[in-house]
Amino acid sequence: PRAAALAGAGWAAGTAEFAWARIGPGPRTPHEITTMLITSVLIPPAATWHRLSGLWRHRDAPAWREVAA
Repeated sequence: PRAAALAGAGWAAGTAEFAWARIGPGPRTPHEITTMLITSVLIPPAATWHRLSGLWRHRDAPAWREVAA
């Protein structure tokens, strides 16, 4: 229970920081704030899902070779 509470607090803090970084520069209308709050909650899980599905889909692909500069 304590670990879950700490993880939840960390997630909430990270989400709040992300939301503020997106809301701060804008006009801060009620509609924009609502939209930014909702999408700030949804973007990280969607991005994580996208990355993990890409890793899984391309798990057998060879590693990229470095290009000599």
